[in-house]
Amino acid sequence: MNKNEALVEGVCCFFNCGDETILGKRTRGIGAGLWNGYGGKINAGETSQETGVRELQEEADVWVMPKHLKKVGEVYFHNSKQGKNIGTFKVHVFIVIQWGGEIQESEEMKTPTLFLKDKLPYSQMMCGDREWLPPIMRGEKLIAHVFQDIEKNITTASTIIEFVESFEETR
Repeated sequence: MNKNEALVEGVCCFFNCGDETILGKRTRGIGAGLWNGYGGKINAGETSQETGVRELQEEADVWVMPKHLKKVGEVYFHNSKQGKNIGTFKVHVFIVIQWGGEIQESEEMKTPTLFLKDKLPYSQMMCGDREWLPPIMRGEKLIAHVFQDIEKNITTASTIIEFVESFEETR
């Protein structure tokens, strides 16, 4: 990451349904038309958990208490387009262990679908997801750096993964 580059932060949440999780198809932005977890950018003054709660209500119409979001990852997406770096996006990854309501479609996330955690549709997801997401689905915690061309949906360098024991919640 360039020291002059602004770091954008967001969250991505995956529902814990035993051996399965629920993904939706993103309708806009990076990864539009591809399967993904639920989430978005952190607003000023919000913690990552507060963002998760808000985004899950907006995108899936479910209610979640912050204590039911368990942080399992920090993924730094080093994004490029046409060979030029366009910024780094730090994503706090959570597993949703309890929620209220039934997951619904929204303007941002369509077709909520249950998938086996060990058979996610990686060929229809962002390219780097096949590197960092399987360990998370197995219950591991990690910090990863993914280098990707978001226009071509290809990785531009090897993904770096560091496994960790736990995370402290920070703003």
